[in-house]
Parts: sequence; structure tokens; C-alpha cells
Amino acid sequence: MLLYYAVETSLKALIAKNEKLNDSKEVMDFVEGHPVGKANKGPNLGHRLDVLCDCAKLDASEKGTIPAQTFQVRGNNHFAHQMHEVWRYGATVDPRDYPNQMHEWLKHLLGVIKEKLSQ
Repeated sequence: MLLYYAVETSLKALIAKNEKLNDSKEVMDFVEGHPVGKANKGPNLGHRLDVLCDCAKLDASEKGTIPAQTFQVRGNNHFAHQMHEVWRYGATVDPRDYPNQMHEWLKHLLGVIKEKLSQ
């Protein structure tokens, strides 16, 4: 769960750096106004790592292989951006390897973001 939040906040920091923004409100205003943000409006926009990757100008190789956009908990479909909630509450996920896929992707992203923030 903390890795998810580390990636989320690091992506927002990268957006702030790239766009010369001063605080989290300015970052979210930018994300909401970005074409990808506009196409994905909703209460969880700030947790949408796929959207934040686009707003942070990560290219396809930098984004890496994004896990499937949906997974199931007790037969109900959930979106990838809800994975932090699953980790918080300890629910069982199908497919069973989905959390591992997400974890590997998050580690990849954090490495890319760390490099970009240090430039």
C-alpha cells in the first residue's frame, strides 16, 4: 500500500517539476485540465496512476507494462486505481497474482520517477 502512495505522490511531484507548479492543488488542477484527466474525470482521479503517468509525460517504455485495468474481489470488478484500498483492507484478489503484478509495476515506476526527479 505504501509503495502505491509513494508512486502516486512521486508522480505528482514530477508533474509539479515538469509544469513548474507550486502545490498539490495546482497539480490536481493541471491533471483535471489535461486531456487525459478530462477523459477520466471522477472522484478517484488523483489515484489514477495511468492518468498521472500521462500527465507526467512518461513514454510507453517508462510506463512499463501496466497490469490489467480490472481485478475482482469476491466476484465484484474493481479498477486498478482501487488496488491501494485492497491492500489497506486486506481483501483477496482474483487473479491471485494481480497484487504481485501491480507491485512489480510500481517498483518499475518508482525507479523511473526517481531518475526523472534527479535530472
